[in-house]
Amino acid sequence: MRPEGELRYGVSFPSGAVTMASVSDVDDPVRSAAVQWRLTVGERLTGGTSSAVYAASDEFGRDLVLKLPKSSAGDTAAEAAALAAWSGTGATVTLIAATDDALLLTRIRPGTPMPWQP
Repeated sequence: MRPEGELRYGVSFPSGAVTMASVSDVDDPVRSAAVQWRLTVGERLTGGTSSAVYAASDEFGRDLVLKLPKSSAGDTAAEAAALAAWSGTGATVTLIAATDDALLLTRIRPGTPMPWQP
């Protein structure tokens, strides 16, 4: 049992090592997001060209993606606004949360049926 008020969250890195980040240890956007959104962050996902994207899960076990755009905070806010506007329209990607430098999204895996599919 942790002392009350002590916040620690697991952060996995591509090497497979898992470290515990406390609020006072936050020194980069990945750890900051892990702490803020209570994430376990896994491997960096490939395929993107303008963002760093990581596999993640939250305290409820949801399969998520942490996206750290290389663009400005204004661009990140615009992307978050667009994703929020598409919410509830059947869009494949759902915005869970956003900050000036990070987006938390649902993870879509190839071959996974969408909720509207029979």
